[in-house]
Amino acid sequence: MLLMKRMKQGKKAEPIARAVVRLLFPYRHTVKTITTDNGREFAAHEQITKGLKMKGKEDVIVYFTDAYSSWQKGCVENTKN
Repeated sequence: MLLMKRMKQGKKAEPIARAVVRLLFPYRHTVKTITTDNGREFAAHEQITKGLKMKGKEDVIVYFTDAYSSWQKGCVENTKN
């Protein structure tokens, strides 16, 4: 499944964090981890974790790939549109 949103604000961290939460909120009961690259657009990763928090459930953990290791987030790199 691919969830995507065009961002008018570009790669600003806080608007991206809000968009991620909005897109994943209906699925928050099944989301356990999120893997991103090390771009500045994911600097507000704590806001994503907080926005997807559910009472009685472990927090969603945001992982960051190693530099130049695109295979660590293979779903993103191999998704065709």
